[in-house]
Amino acid sequence: MQEIIDTFCWTKEQKTITHDRHNIEGLGNFAHWTFTSSLEPVSLHYHSNMLEIHCLIKGKRLSQLSKDGSCTEYITLSNEAFITFPFEIHGTGENPRYPGEFYSLQIDLSDPYHLLGLNRDFSYALYQQLMHLPHRQLILGATHIDTLRSAFNFFSDLSSDAIKVGVQFLCCFLFSLQFLPPPCSKARLRQTIPISKMPLTTCLLM
Repeated sequence: MQEIIDTFCWTKEQKTITHDRHNIEGLGNFAHWTFTSSLEPVSLHYHSNMLEIHCLIKGKRLSQLSKDGSCTEYITLSNEAFITFPFEIHGTGENPRYPGEFYSLQIDLSDPYHLLGLNRDFSYALYQQLMHLPHRQLILGATHIDTLRSAFNFFSDLSSDAIKVGVQFLCCFLFSLQFLPPPCSKARLRQTIPISKMPLTTCLLM
C-alpha cells in the first residue's frame, strides 16, 4: 500500500498549494480542482497523520474506504464533504474521477497543539473536534462554501500576508464542521467489496 505525496501544481484545472509554499503549521495540501472531463481512478493509498477533506462543489465523487479486508463505497454529491482520517486506506477503485469542481485540504494532526497558528488551547480543541466528528459525509451550506472559497483565494496569492488572512477563513470553516449534518439518504453507502476483487491501479492523488 502506497502513501501519496503531491507536489505543487498551478494550472487552469488543477491548483494544489503544498506546505512548502504556504508554510502553515499543521496544514498539508490545499487544493482547488475544476475539470470538464473524467480523470483516471485513484489507487488505494493512505496519508500519514493527515485528515483529508474533499469538498465537492459540482459533480459527483465515488470513494472507497478499505477496512478489515473489504472496501465500502461512498457517493458524494455537489455541496457535500467527504472525510478520511489519518492512515485510513482510501481511493476510487475502478471509478473515474468524474467532471466537476472540488476543494481539498489536509490537516496534519501529528502535533495537536500546533495547528494553523492557533494557541495551544484552541489548537487542541480543533484537534479533538476533527478527530471526533460524528459523520464522515457532511452537507455544506452556502456560507461554508463561501468561507472555504475565500480561504483558498487568499492562499492563492502565495504571499505571507494574504495567507495569514486565508488561514483565518480556514479555521472558521474547520471549527464549523462539527455542526454540519450528514446526507439523509442511506442509499449513498454501497455494499462492501472484497479487496481481492479490486484492481489496484496506480495514478496520482486527487
